Amino acid sequence: MQSKMSKTIAVIRTLTPTHVGTGQAVGLIDQPIARSTATGWPILPAQGLKGVLKSEPLREAYRKHLASEQDEKDAVKKAELELADIFGHPEKGLGSLRIAEAQLVLFPVRSGFGTYALVTCPLALQHLATLAELAEIDFEAPTVPAGQNGPNGALPVWVCQGTALVGGKLVVLDEYDLHPQDDRSLADGLAAKLAELLSLDEGDLRKRLAIVSDDLFTHLVRFCTEVRTTTALEVATKKVKDGTLRTAEFLPPYAVFAAYAEVPDEWMDNDKVVQLGANESTGAGIARIHWS
Repeated sequence: MQSKMSKTIAVIRTLTPTHVGTGQAVGLIDQPIARSTATGWPILPAQGLKGVLKSEPLREAYRKHLASEQDEKDAVKKAELELADIFGHPEKGLGSLRIAEAQLVLFPVRSGFGTYALVTCPLALQHLATLAELAEIDFEAPTVPAGQNGPNGALPVWVCQGTALVGGKLVVLDEYDLHPQDDRSLADGLAAKLAELLSLDEGDLRKRLAIVSDDLFTHLVRFCTEVRTTTALEVATKKVKDGTLRTAEFLPPYAVFAAYAEVPDEWMDNDKVVQLGANESTGAGIARIHWS
């Protein structure tokens, strides 16, 4: 029996550093994260998200069938067929699950005050509004004015009343001094809407939310990811094996993505903790998925 499906937004929040890669080196980074060709912003590809959503129910179905099947291959086949209505199967055709590429909404950036900020921009909010329209959810992207530069050309930033990000009349994100705008109502209203839509803690979001220009956002999401260097050691000598030095790019914890999805009704009230991408054995890629 096919499950009844609901239109929704899948809200994915990274909880640990996450590497969802492309398999192709870019510049000095051997293993970059996946990015949109249009914006250069990090994305979570749809195929990977579908696989992550399938992995847990597939394991459960496999264990169930393995108890009555002596052949592991038969147990796998029966498990795949059991999930065919939702996830599809070569013998059954397309499944009912739909999930699109996840787009970046909030990106954590080191802050000179308040530890870190959750940064967004007008274009990211417009993308989110488009997803909300597809899912028939009420959300409109606010109109963000050009703003006023501060002393020494500090670029404008919008923050909430009671923000933790301002110190000495400046917001410092990574290496950039920004000028907080006097009008706090824009960020206050957005924080309330985002907290409801994305199931985030509104109090924490009000402390950390920063709205910047599209250009600055693009720069931050390009250069404020984490790059790690890894090697492999010889077992006997503990020396680095030749040719094993690699650099890999990771999304920081607390990045928030959103994707349009059509999922079974019974999923809607159940958040999922999943593992995205590579380096599972070292705790990377742990994320929470919420259905709006």
